[in-house]
Amino acid sequence: MSENLLMVFVKYPTPGAVKQRLAQHLGSDRAAEIYKKIAETIVSKVAPASSEDYILEIYFSPQEDEKLVRQWLAENEYFSPQQGSDLGERMLNAFKHVFEKGCKRAVLIGSDCPDISRDIITQSFDILKAKHIVLGPAYDGGYYLIGVREPKPELFSNIEWGTEKVLSQTIDKINAAGLSLGLLPMLRDIDRVGDLQYYNLDL
Repeated sequence: MSENLLMVFVKYPTPGAVKQRLAQHLGSDRAAEIYKKIAETIVSKVAPASSEDYILEIYFSPQEDEKLVRQWLAENEYFSPQQGSDLGERMLNAFKHVFEKGCKRAVLIGSDCPDISRDIITQSFDILKAKHIVLGPAYDGGYYLIGVREPKPELFSNIEWGTEKVLSQTIDKINAAGLSLGLLPMLRDIDRVGDLQYYNLDL
């Protein structure tokens, strides 16, 4: 079994709980439908070709929706709840969890970036063989992927989550800690109506 582990952060697609910026323009029900489709597409696209490549684990929120999430993404084997009060704490706790289980290289993605692929995931693990950190920059100033070889708490604290400063603040912390960094191609998250128009999605 692989020592590489991919975590995919998902929320159960309850109207009003996902894609609030889309919901402002399209309504909560439509935004939840769009999120559900994007998340399913991403989970399918990054499924490993073989367990020798990497293991995929779904990290879900909210915790009380575990049964619903397992039914929704039933083709997957591994599920764990997200734990923490903000995004940074939930990400750090997820990394701690997989390294405690014996993982050697861990990558985390969200469920917002339709262009992500199995090839990008494989590339991120290859980068981690030589670099401490790998990031996938997003056009909105955040990142769609982060990978590490061991938990790095400093990367997940005092970050202005949900803003265009996330990537630059994270890189500043990486540089301050003297860690090596590899970058993946820049991709686009779907958070706003303009992002849907960019992808010309029929959703």
